[in-house]
Amino acid sequence: MSDAVVTTFDLVLQGLKLAWESTPACLRLIHANGTSMPRAGSKRFSFFASGAPPLASGWLVLGQTSQTPVQLGLVTLGVQPATRIPVASDHQGWVETPYSLEAYAPGDTFSAQYLFCNPASCLGPQPWSTSNAVEVTVQQ
Repeated sequence: MSDAVVTTFDLVLQGLKLAWESTPACLRLIHANGTSMPRAGSKRFSFFASGAPPLASGWLVLGQTSQTPVQLGLVTLGVQPATRIPVASDHQGWVETPYSLEAYAPGDTFSAQYLFCNPASCLGPQPWSTSNAVEVTVQQ
């Protein structure tokens, strides 16, 4: 008999910070993050979420980090909504959303959080589910 140790961790890139808790759908907690370091002027930065309800519609909500939760029915947002981008998850609960940082300067900050309407095939504890929030500090 041999012993084994398994370790898992979330990679959080410089300029990104994970905040707030996810409101789960049927799969599990919804994990959001960025695909790369958020560099000023980047045209190739993206946000992603895994564990979203499969084939669900929703939004990537962008704004400033909220110091107090924003209640949307039974769902809590950690972002003061300023902009929203329509999104849709695939059959495995994955979504990636390109977001240009061309208009941002080093040191600018904002936050993003996914919000999904749970389809009938993937009901969570409530009709809506959210990812964690991603706090972004744009890098040079």
